[in-house]
Amino acid sequence: MFVTALGVFLCVKTNFVLTPTEGIVQTISEVFHIAFSAVKNTFDVSLVVISTLLCVFNDTELYGIGVGTVLSAVYRTNYRSI
Repeated sequence: MFVTALGVFLCVKTNFVLTPTEGIVQTISEVFHIAFSAVKNTFDVSLVVISTLLCVFNDTELYGIGVGTVLSAVYRTNYRSI
């Protein structure tokens, strides 16, 4: 998890965006003057919640949402906040 957080940190500091989701988060952070870590944390958790709700409302199994997805969203949040 530390390596992931370090990678995100270096990409943000150099304004080098690797994925569209990081770009969206960085843009929201800059436009609304909110800390990148706060926007990224909220974005990650909201994507997991939205995916879960869509699966529940469509009466399908939680495809792609496992323990790893939830733990990754929660624990990467803690590393980014440091």
